[in-house]
Amino acid sequence: MLNETLCGRAVILLFGAIALSAHSLPSARADVSKGPCTVTKLVDVPAKMRDGITLLADVYRPVEAGSYPVILMRSPYDKTIAQTYVYASPEFYASHCYIVAVQDVRGQYASQGTFYAFRDEMNDGYDSVEWAAALSGSNGKVGMYGFFLCRCDAMAGGRDAAASPRGDRPGDDVFRLL
Repeated sequence: MLNETLCGRAVILLFGAIALSAHSLPSARADVSKGPCTVTKLVDVPAKMRDGITLLADVYRPVEAGSYPVILMRSPYDKTIAQTYVYASPEFYASHCYIVAVQDVRGQYASQGTFYAFRDEMNDGYDSVEWAAALSGSNGKVGMYGFFLCRCDAMAGGRDAAASPRGDRPGDDVFRLL
């Protein structure tokens, strides 16, 4: 019984020491300072899929004239959030002179259709990459980002789009491709 009490106290002290040392470490947050481009946001930009269903995206773009690479996120989690709990905001990437399109997948939030995980992702992903490449101001290069289902969407779209120079391929770093 005495050993269990001492062991329990030692564990508590160890976790307390770890917490204190972690608290004193410098922040691991990335520098999210704005880039050189001024950003405008377009809401609910339609993308027509091959079967006639319309998917909606919020598009963040530099105001400055020019052609820019596109970063595409296809999300079942609500395009207005854009996974900002993990990634920097779309405004941040757009301020660094990218066009950023965050699209609700089929049947989720603002997009039409019925959501059925992974059933339509290859066709919708391919069509969305082609749509993104054709956006006004795009230079034709499209990379995709996101995690969990967003990353699976990117992989499904990228698998079919791998023959096209526009899509990323599973495991590729989106910013290296652009």
